[in-house]
Order: sequence, then structure tokens, then C-alpha cells
Amino acid sequence: MTLGERIAYHRNRLGLSQGELAGRMNVSRQAVSKWETDGSLPDLDRLIALSGLFGITLDELVKGEEQEPADPAAAESPGAPAPRPAAQGQRTVGYVLLGVGLLAAVLGLVFNLAVLIPAAYLLLCAILCLAMRRDAGYVIGGMTLGTLFWGAPYIMGFGPAVIFNPILYSGGHIRFSALYLAAAFLLWGLMLWYLWALLRRLGKTQYTLPVWGWVILLFGLRGHLPHLWDGGLPSLTGGELLPAVAANLLAAVLVFFTGRAVLRRRPKKEG
Repeated sequence: MTLGERIAYHRNRLGLSQGELAGRMNVSRQAVSKWETDGSLPDLDRLIALSGLFGITLDELVKGEEQEPADPAAAESPGAPAPRPAAQGQRTVGYVLLGVGLLAAVLGLVFNLAVLIPAAYLLLCAILCLAMRRDAGYVIGGMTLGTLFWGAPYIMGFGPAVIFNPILYSGGHIRFSALYLAAAFLLWGLMLWYLWALLRRLGKTQYTLPVWGWVILLFGLRGHLPHLWDGGLPSLTGGELLPAVAANLLAAVLVFFTGRAVLRRRPKKEG
């Protein structure tokens, strides 16, 4: 085994993704990928950190003095984290969804063809759970939230972006639309929580606020962006002015900080 192959072996033994290992080592996922393909070498500090994480000595990691056993469970040391089950729970959920989806399909064919739509969705989720090694929940969650975001205008009569419209909160609008507003706020809360969980899974939680900002801008305030540039401030009424200013200020802040992060980011040298 090469050093890169040993790093990949022990990472998989602990059930870590490249992103998770990168987060623990404070490097990019691309750096971990280069380590595992022997495109670059970790520096000494990270080699020490890797050996401690894997529960092996530095010589075992660098020189491969001891042959790793074929059974990953035998390679565990008392100080090493217990490996996560690869996908047992996910596969169980997949089989459950498969059964429910097939049952719904049969009922749809017998009673109402409209039931075939949720049946097809359940079967798709089942296929993802059974085909993917892990993390199918993140794919299904993103797919579900994306569908709800795009389908909200057809279900509720207006999209989640309505919560950013001050006119809706004036007069009798808020009482009439309270239930729909609650659903829109719940949808936004689920979306922001999902993005945080996804970034946490990838070991990139430091980007949570910028990602939230871009999502709010593109899916919530996008309709207010052109106002300042097309008609200017005098053409805007009181109800349009606040979201237009907020959208353009948020866009300027996000562009500035995103550009600065890109310019400051340099590939780390792996010694």
C-alpha cells in the first residue's frame, strides 16, 4: 500500500467521507483527495494528527510496517473512534419505502390514478436509499425541499418569497393569510436547517451564513433586485422600497465577502 492508499483505507474504516476528514484536518476536500491519490503528501503535523485519528502509530501510517487486516473491525484500536454502520439503517428505510411505494402504486391503479404520483416519489426515494452507500437522506431532503419550494405557488397560491413582502403584513392581509405565512416560514426554516446540516456533513459549517444569504437572496429577494437599477428610488412606493433596499444591500455584501474569500483562498502546501 502507498501512503495515499493507507489514508483512504483508514478513512473508510472509520466511515468518514473525504469532506469530514478534511474538516477534522482543517484542509480542503481536494487536499484529502490528492493525499489519497498520492498527488501530494500531508505535512508532518497533519501526519501526526492522521495517525492519532486512525488510532495507529506514525510509522504504521507512513511506512506501513504492519499489514492491515482484511477485517476492518480487527484494525480498531482502543483509542480509535468506532466505525459507523455503513448503510444498514438506510437500507432498512429503503426497503420500507419500497414496500409502501409498491402498495401505493397498486392502490392507485385500483382506486385513483392520482395516487401514482406519491407512489412514484416513494419508489424513487427507495431506489436512492438502496443504491447509495450512505447519505441518501441528504439527497432526498434536498429533492423534497426543492420540490416544495417550486411547487408552493401551486399548493398555497404564492411562493415562500412572500414572507419578504411588507405589503402582506399591512392592514387585513396578515389575518387572512396567517396559515399560509406560517407554512412559508416553516418551509424557510426547514430549508435553512437542511443547508446547515448539509454543510456540517461536508465539514464546511464556516460557510453557513454566506450560503444562507445567497439562498435568501436568490429565492426570497430576487424579485426586488432590479428595482434600484431600473427605476431608481423615486419610482418605488413605501411597500416596495424596504425589500428593494434590503435585497440590493444583501447582494452587495454577499458579492463583496464571496469575492474576498475567493481571492484570499490559496491552495495549501502539503509538505
